[in-house]
Amino acid sequence: MKSINRIVTVLSLIAVVTLTACGGGGGDVTGTGGGSTLLAASFTPALPNPGQNSVSLQEGSASGNMVTVLVQVTDTEDLTGAAFDVFYNPARFSYVSSSAGNLFESSGVTPLYGVNEAVSGHLVIGVGSGAAVPVNGSETLIRLSFRVDSQGSGPVTLDLADLQGASGQMVAGIGWHGGTLIGN
Repeated sequence: MKSINRIVTVLSLIAVVTLTACGGGGGDVTGTGGGSTLLAASFTPALPNPGQNSVSLQEGSASGNMVTVLVQVTDTEDLTGAAFDVFYNPARFSYVSSSAGNLFESSGVTPLYGVNEAVSGHLVIGVGSGAAVPVNGSETLIRLSFRVDSQGSGPVTLDLADLQGASGQMVAGIGWHGGTLIGN
């Protein structure tokens, strides 16, 4: 029940913040980059080949000073949602936008996504669905895009993390693995 409440709370808070934001446009930041294009962005996962019952960050695409990080779930029970926080170094990197994964969508389910950066360097993320979806192999839950603003590297960590199973309970025994953003 704690997991359901956290997912509902995260999605509700994100909706309120989005609706009350200046300009009322809502949604995620959709910037197209910026910063130094002389820097090359990349991401190195802490666990490149995650095992069963894990959530890991993996590099998606990278172009110039932009990199997309995939939040992937690997071989776990049927899921209906997730709530977690992502921390990164805002002195070197900027969160730009998020986009849907394929975990829920490939099963024909339309989930709700919420990403909020109330404090620079701290993303609060919630994904929820009304129907349970099996996870066989590695599936992308959500994509997060970052811009490199200065040369160097910094950890990206996952915290306060829960996956919600088909029974409505928190999925136990999940390993959560971050990685490193790099700007060269």
